[in-house]
Amino acid sequence: MRALLFCLALFLFATGCEKNPEGISTNAFSGEVKLFTDKTLYSPSDTIQVTLANHTRGNVVIETRTGVMIMFYQKKEKGEWSHILPFYYSSLLGPSIFVTLQPGMSFPQPVFASTFNGTGTFHVVVKLIEIEKPGFSTNQEPIVFSNAFRIE
Repeated sequence: MRALLFCLALFLFATGCEKNPEGISTNAFSGEVKLFTDKTLYSPSDTIQVTLANHTRGNVVIETRTGVMIMFYQKKEKGEWSHILPFYYSSLLGPSIFVTLQPGMSFPQPVFASTFNGTGTFHVVVKLIEIEKPGFSTNQEPIVFSNAFRIE
């Protein structure tokens, strides 16, 4: 049952936000919840430090599995961002644990560049479970995109 629910959530997430040409959040909280990498150029053997930082006045909730933030990514191909792709660990079974980031807190997450299965231009995508922000509508998709980076 959990696997079915996860697959349904992944499908809804992936079909709801296929392209983002600037690689930044298009939501009302753009700039308040930041997702960024430590550099913009990596080799396939590098470790990429991805950080989600909460600069809102309310809490932000993210999903983790075995202590790892659930993230997705997009690859730029022929000038267009691909649909949202899952990392291999997204399909691992295990309990999801929701982590609350209070205002001013951040969540650093190392990711092996080799996890992206190739070279090119990418960005990381995180879907927020909840955001406590005055005026934030529940019909807005709480998704954050990182800066673009290259793996060469």
